[in-house]
Amino acid sequence: MALTNGTRKRTPQTEFKPYIVALLQEVGGEQHVDDLFAELEARMEPILLPGDYETMPPQNEVRWRYNARWARKALVDDGLLMPPRRPGFWELTSEGRAIIVD
Repeated sequence: MALTNGTRKRTPQTEFKPYIVALLQEVGGEQHVDDLFAELEARMEPILLPGDYETMPPQNEVRWRYNARWARKALVDDGLLMPPRRPGFWELTSEGRAIIVD
């Protein structure tokens, strides 16, 4: 975690996980990543930090999207999201559909 003057510069990847699960639960368990990212940014806007809006080479992707993709990978490893089945879609497993998100 990068620190700037004793404070975080960007939101940790783990912070994205409950938002991703909750959003997917609200839409029935599956959504295209573009739609998910639009809603995820709106919901997380109050906690996203300046460093989250930096772009990352070589794809020039905004850091918060990159971190959300890594959070998705962790959710797959946790058994809450399905491994990629359809390009561009993120889908909850039955465990992900059943979990209670705070």
